[in-house]
Amino acid sequence: MVKKVLLGLALIVVVFSLMGCQTVQGLGGDIQWTGEKTAEMLEGE
Repeated sequence: MVKKVLLGLALIVVVFSLMGCQTVQGLGGDIQWTGEKTAEMLEGE
């Protein structure tokens, strides 16, 4: 159940990220930011 919720949230984030950035450079920045925040969450910061 938890995996389904996390998968759904990840899908929502991806969809809004794609809608929010209009350039390839913007997409790269969004991916980098998402990766950094995910790493912070996993480290417990």
